[in-house]
Amino acid sequence: MKPLLIALSRVWIALTWLRPVCAIPVSNGLSLTLTSTLNNASTHDFRFSSVHVSFLNQNYSEPPIRYRVPDTHTTLVLSLDPSHEIQKAAMGRTILQTQMRLREFIRRYNAENTPLRRGEDPYESDEKTEACFVGVATWPMGSQLLTYGTVYNALQGLWLYMYRKERYMRGVFEVRDDQFGVVGIGKIQSTRPD
Repeated sequence: MKPLLIALSRVWIALTWLRPVCAIPVSNGLSLTLTSTLNNASTHDFRFSSVHVSFLNQNYSEPPIRYRVPDTHTTLVLSLDPSHEIQKAAMGRTILQTQMRLREFIRRYNAENTPLRRGEDPYESDEKTEACFVGVATWPMGSQLLTYGTVYNALQGLWLYMYRKERYMRGVFEVRDDQFGVVGIGKIQSTRPD
């Protein structure tokens, strides 16, 4: 029974991604195409699957945004919650410190294309950082497709799309790879989860 549920959830996720990426439903089957002021971002009608929402324990009313991280094979699908702000300095410090730690690890061990090790999945910001938490985990669980390089790209996407564009708020996101599709999920919030 469990393999059947896993297979059905994968089919649901695959079908969900076949929707148009730049259309928002308006009424009676009509849709409105939006053009973003950001070259890499678009609003679309994608909704997180129930599997993702329950895993992340979040459900935001804002429509998700698709953000292509420049010069990478990585796209983030972000759902942000403006009602829960994160301090600007805390967000910047957390993302940068986590990127620096990860960049050093990748350089030292030549690990850009290495899947996350079990003890480091989810990959999380350092416990010393306060007032902001970032975590990225492999999805679907057990797939071994989320690499250290892709996590680094996701952090770069959060830096560019959220911090540099002054979006200091809580959010959940999917990490997509051009070749493999959804390879991870994550969150950014003001507190470390229990």
